[in-house]
Amino acid sequence: MVSSFEKKVKMLKDKRDRVLLDVDAAEKNGKNIYPKVNSWLAKADKMIYLELKEVKGLEDEANNKCFFGFCPNFKARYQFSKKAEEDVNVVDELLQQDGFEKVSYRDVLLPIVIVPPKDFGGL
Repeated sequence: MVSSFEKKVKMLKDKRDRVLLDVDAAEKNGKNIYPKVNSWLAKADKMIYLELKEVKGLEDEANNKCFFGFCPNFKARYQFSKKAEEDVNVVDELLQQDGFEKVSYRDVLLPIVIVPPKDFGGL
């Protein structure tokens, strides 16, 4: 379960980086980014950094031995695998949501109105 979690997080990082490249290119071209894209990026960042940090902390705790290093810490291992299992589902949701054909749009341009000058006398 833990290795699949790490693989899914790596896939999520790759997709997030691809979307970020599209967003950066769109912003440089003066386009606006869709709110759902910004929301997805925020969720992906939170999952990648905060949850991965929490899971890594639980992994470190699970690798510690109890009773002078003779027994594995079963409680920490259980918590670690449970958290990784929950987070795999969240990562799967984020991976499925990433179906952005377009990440940006152009603002509607205001019409250009040409007003002829009043004092213009023809030649």
